[in-house]
Amino acid sequence: MLRGIAPNVVVHERTKQPREGVAVLEVQPNAPIVLEVAEESHTEGFLQILDREQGFRVVTVIEVLSPTNKEPNSKGRELYLGKQSELLQTDTHLVEIDLLRGGEYTLAPPYARVSEHATAPWHYLISVRWVGKPERFLLYPCTVRESLPEIPIPLAPDDGYARLDLQAVPNQCYEDGAYADVIDYRQGPPPPPFAPEDAAWIDALLRAKGVR
Repeated sequence: MLRGIAPNVVVHERTKQPREGVAVLEVQPNAPIVLEVAEESHTEGFLQILDREQGFRVVTVIEVLSPTNKEPNSKGRELYLGKQSELLQTDTHLVEIDLLRGGEYTLAPPYARVSEHATAPWHYLISVRWVGKPERFLLYPCTVRESLPEIPIPLAPDDGYARLDLQAVPNQCYEDGAYADVIDYRQGPPPPPFAPEDAAWIDALLRAKGVR
């Protein structure tokens, strides 16, 4: 026994052969299902801003969270949190963009502190961590009822920051992908469900647009 653990069934090695004339019943188990599971490779896309004058040192990392980043107890979440922790210990700016309503909270600033300072519930959250003030995060909580914000992208100390219009990105993707022709707006939004007041607002908007 190991560490005092009492198993339900024990298999012993038999050292003696059965006597002659003794019938031994050989149990033929049902054929098992052979399942071969290839290890999934987890790759996450991200953007880096490099300082060419410093030998292409990484200045800023921009992360757009994926569903695997927010899936509880998943390899993708484990890898992302590990990378996040490493980045927070470097002199690299970190911009995290979470446009997913489902899954576990994953951004760098503690959830409890975010909830304390956010004036209302949010559907999407953007966090900007500036190296010069590592204990400070710029937070942009927003709901489905408003446009995504324009956010600062920190650069090298002498360069200040750039501006990124987040709403322009999905707008351009929507147009280039011709999603107006393939999305059936008569169907409800994907889970998790919206609060009743938000669902009513979405329904009214789609009806006003003539797509529901």
